[in-house]
Amino acid sequence: CLRAIQSGWRVRYHGELAVRHRVAAERRVEWGGARWFCFVRNRLYIARKWGVGWPALSPRIAGYMLRGLRNGLLGQTLRAVRAAAAMAEGLHPARLSPAAQDYLRHHDAAHRGSLLARLRREVFAALPGRF
Repeated sequence: CLRAIQSGWRVRYHGELAVRHRVAAERRVEWGGARWFCFVRNRLYIARKWGVGWPALSPRIAGYMLRGLRNGLLGQTLRAVRAAAAMAEGLHPARLSPAAQDYLRHHDAAHRGSLLARLRREVFAALPGRF
């Protein structure tokens, strides 16, 4: 998606649409196992890949740590941060254009809410399927 936005494409959000995936045997409803690890690792790696520095990622990492701690997944969170750092080592990050950054800022806030609302919902709320 970021590559498409960088290339000038626009992504439309339609709340009435649903994406149906083939259900895997484990049904992927449990945040334990490797799912949380992969989620955190991949989100951090993608951010690094697009030029977000570690200092700028610190609040996100802290949020993942709090959420991991709250849900008994702190060990996975710590492993994921280390794995993302290892994956990003030697990486030559791309930079999003100012137009792409503006687009993301505008559309992210429109559909995900303010920082405070996101902290309440994404950091302090229990993981889906966990509690």
